[in-house]
Amino acid sequence: MQSICVFVALAIVISTVSPVAANAAGSSPVVISELLTGTPANASQEFVELYNASSQPVSVDGWTIEYKSATSTDVASSWSRKATLSGSVAGFGYYLVASSQLYPESDSEWSSTLSSTGGHVRVKDGAGKVSDLVGYGTTANAAEGTPMPAPASGKSIERMPGALNPLAGNGVDTGNNVLDFMVRDEPQPQSTQSAIETFDPIIPVPEADPIETPAVPTLPTAYPALEITELLVNPASPLSDDQDEFIELYNPNSFPVNVQGYQLRTGSNFTSSYVIPPLQIGPYEYAAFKSEQTGLSLTNSGGAVRLLDPSGAMTDQTETYGQAPDGQSWAKFVDGWRWTLETTFGKPNIAVGLVATVKPKKIAAKKTTAKKPAEVKVAKAKSSKAPKNTKKKTGSSSPVQVAGARLQPATWLIILLAILTIGYATYEFRNDIRNLFYRLKSRFAAGRPDR
Repeated sequence: MQSICVFVALAIVISTVSPVAANAAGSSPVVISELLTGTPANASQEFVELYNASSQPVSVDGWTIEYKSATSTDVASSWSRKATLSGSVAGFGYYLVASSQLYPESDSEWSSTLSSTGGHVRVKDGAGKVSDLVGYGTTANAAEGTPMPAPASGKSIERMPGALNPLAGNGVDTGNNVLDFMVRDEPQPQSTQSAIETFDPIIPVPEADPIETPAVPTLPTAYPALEITELLVNPASPLSDDQDEFIELYNPNSFPVNVQGYQLRTGSNFTSSYVIPPLQIGPYEYAAFKSEQTGLSLTNSGGAVRLLDPSGAMTDQTETYGQAPDGQSWAKFVDGWRWTLETTFGKPNIAVGLVATVKPKKIAAKKTTAKKPAEVKVAKAKSSKAPKNTKKKTGSSSPVQVAGARLQPATWLIILLAILTIGYATYEFRNDIRNLFYRLKSRFAAGRPDR
């Protein structure tokens, strides 16, 4: 009985650590494992790497690699053949398609040019069946699930878990490109000449029969909640809408959150989206995304922004804003959303509000028979930027200011203080004043002539 349990344990552990693909595009275990669209030094320095996620070799004679632009219609005529393969891929092995002048270890020749901003690459077997497909760039319209964001020049996108565990292969395929890939800063092309990567964990052998435990149901992945905290909808000149609008996120958790795969949604029906690339937001920290990066547009006349987690569930949405004032942010505070004059890109919000300008009332003096009624006007503070306007306005708003009146209550205050000062001095020096008075009186009396 003990040997049977050990055998079962071995089988379970081996099946969990072997890099088996859940291939969404086809039944073949051969998947696209890494893709490079060029480098700053050479835009043609590209490669497509394949990986066999099974333990058995797979023949790729007659297989092809095809490319389609990001936005072209997904029909057969939009796909063009870029390479024809030959040979086989060993179990848990790699196959490299690249220019032999740039990569001498290449297994098949590649002479095409991939778009660096977005596109699609797929591999088809000899029968014409798609084995795998990858879409990259936010405009890719035929990706598996959500497209992977296009990497920066010189960086590649690599199928997981290779970037997390270099010894576990690159065979994970959930059918959602943004969840299957991540950006690799240093590309690592591998071919049939590369060593086969094996993962040999230490398997403990129990000394006694294991205790049977009920199966634990698999729960869906829980993604940390994030908050949208600020929108700059209508940047003031010289800033521009297509470059400097921004959406700010906040991590309210006590741990860092990788926001890769989260989506920002805008538009009247939230149809415009931006998939956030790999990025970590620290605990209680902010991250802001400008329009030049996201390609999203915030409507000046009113709207809202929505945040979705990688599963597509909504995690936050702003309150709907109205007409956006120039240079002001739609910001979230403890008591809700409101406009603020202080724009804080990637920082805590600061409430600098607007108040309605209140016109002072005229104060009329009492009528007399000798004079016309006198009136005292309270003048409203004037802005140094706006020209004088003789027309009356109602309901206007301006930055918080305190208007100064033409009355001068400070003068009466000064007089009152002077009186109090003289009175206090008289009291404090009363004895000296009395003695001085007597001396003057005696001197005056001594100097008077007798009558």
